[in-house]
Amino acid sequence: MPWFGLDDKPLAQLSVFSDAERHAIAKDAASAITNQFDLLERALATSDLETVAEAAHRARNETLLIGARPLTNLLADLERAARGGEQESASAAARQARAIWPATQAAIDKVAAGADQPGSP
Repeated sequence: MPWFGLDDKPLAQLSVFSDAERHAIAKDAASAITNQFDLLERALATSDLETVAEAAHRARNETLLIGARPLTNLLADLERAARGGEQESASAAARQARAIWPATQAAIDKVAAGADQPGSP
């Protein structure tokens, strides 16, 4: 079973920030990813692949910041499919990304709450 935790390196590189600021960054990232998922799902429903690609790109940037590698990879696949005009592949990648989002979000929420450090199983 894949692990959907976070790689500790990206957030650790933000060591110039306080713990509270890193927690806020994680919270903001989770919110931004959720918003981008909502946007890309609406865009998929109307076959607006340009918007899907942009939303996937923005969400991927957030996942890179916090070290959510499995989700980052799926969002990259989604972005590529959308930019390539591949509706079915984009929809499949979106379903896969959405499927792992709850576990990834839970890991991010732990960091945001300061209850756990990224990279902990």
